[in-house]
Amino acid sequence: MTDPSTDLSTTQPELIEAEQVLRIPGHLFFVESVELPPALEAAEIADFAELTVESIAPFPIEQLNWGFLHTEDATFILIYAAHRDRLKSATTDNLEPYAWVLPDFACLHGAHFPEATEVTLISEECVTLLHYDAGSEVPRMAASLPFEASNESKVIASIRADVEDNDDYPRKLSLRLVDSPVSEQGIPTFHHIEEGTNNGENFGNWTELSPSEKSLWQSDIRSTAFKEAERSARRTGGLITKITMWAALCGLLLVGLEILLLAGNAWLTTQANQIAKQQPIVAKIEDKQTLMNKLEQVAQNELRPIAILDALNTSRPDGIYFTSTETEGQNRITIDGIASTVNDLNRYTDILSQSGTFQLVGTPKSLTRGGKTTFTATLDYRHQVASQPKVAPEEATPPDSPNDEASDTLAEVDTVADTPRRQTVDAPEESKTTEEVTPEI
Repeated sequence: MTDPSTDLSTTQPELIEAEQVLRIPGHLFFVESVELPPALEAAEIADFAELTVESIAPFPIEQLNWGFLHTEDATFILIYAAHRDRLKSATTDNLEPYAWVLPDFACLHGAHFPEATEVTLISEECVTLLHYDAGSEVPRMAASLPFEASNESKVIASIRADVEDNDDYPRKLSLRLVDSPVSEQGIPTFHHIEEGTNNGENFGNWTELSPSEKSLWQSDIRSTAFKEAERSARRTGGLITKITMWAALCGLLLVGLEILLLAGNAWLTTQANQIAKQQPIVAKIEDKQTLMNKLEQVAQNELRPIAILDALNTSRPDGIYFTSTETEGQNRITIDGIASTVNDLNRYTDILSQSGTFQLVGTPKSLTRGGKTTFTATLDYRHQVASQPKVAPEEATPPDSPNDEASDTLAEVDTVADTPRRQTVDAPEESKTTEEVTPEI
């Protein structure tokens, strides 16, 4: 352990500040390695370290700035402490504004060496000798002395002479800290190089070290009360920063969504204007389509009222005459008439059903009163085209005369267009019929 009464240089040492990290020369501290009790839990290590400092330090703990180095797999801790008056005599800097206040050898915390190694850490004001066991990330021992550039080798030799067990650490390494930038999260990264070589990157992981926040708080030498308050304030500040960042992102997202909404509304307005301009054209097309559909229906279901009446009258007996007829789509006709007797009506409907041209829809309704039978019958008509006799070549219609069949078809179409759907037949006592025109559209 380095004696706290070690004579200091007559001039105040120049403390090193690098990106919010204040590094204090190691010769201002007394250092002690303490074994951990086997039953000690991880959450109890900080309290154990505080009790150890109180037991081994010659001053009250309230007068000390102290910290310790420890990793999860280490069975010991390295405790260091310095009297506050001694630090004030070395520097007038206030320790509170800095992000971290560490002894210079604590910047090597976390370095891993595969074999037992003696590390000589050279800083601007002192030389520190550290012993690392094989695979350990916490030094077993740390001893420091102030020096000047002219007597560096003498100081190193003096430290080795005062330290025991040097032969147990055959591997020798001389390192110097060159940079310690701090990330946005406030975590520093310590960059070391090996004196007289090209960084020695093939030996250990000491070239670039980024300690965890927990280990940094353990290493920091400021008071426990200050560190707890500062840690809470930083967490709160970090939380506020995150909330502010998320709020800003949400604001940007809302602005972007508003822009997209405005663009979408503008696009919809443009589309609505185009639809409004095309509406008259669409209406005309729909009207034409409706007319075409009607024409197709007429073509498929052509009404033949004249042919229906002709077929009805052809087989109508003398004792029956019609008072009115009504034709519907699909060539369906409803007949209202008078028959001399019910037998005449039945015989007439049987003739119509057997003709193959008509099919009764339901049973005819009849009422006999005053010696006469009034009836209503509904029938479906199936038009039958009579076969035409073949014409000899010499009797064929000359080219310049109109075709009789085409003429009949045209005449029938004209008749369909001009013939009303409702016909009323006023028959005299005989079979004479008269048609009453009632146009329906």
